[in-house]
Amino acid sequence: HLESISRGLDTSSEKAERYRAEAAFMLAKWGDKVRRDRFYNVNLTAEREDFSYRD
Repeated sequence: HLESISRGLDTSSEKAERYRAEAAFMLAKWGDKVRRDRFYNVNLTAEREDFSYRD
């Protein structure tokens, strides 16, 4: 599926809640590894989802 095109946007309250539940699950299971991803470029921010440069 290209960019989850068949899934559609998460703009409805039902889809937004599903997204929050999925994100919470992933952080609960993999949170430490996600927060300390040794392959993530240290020059990029982890504060936003646009992969912009770290301030």
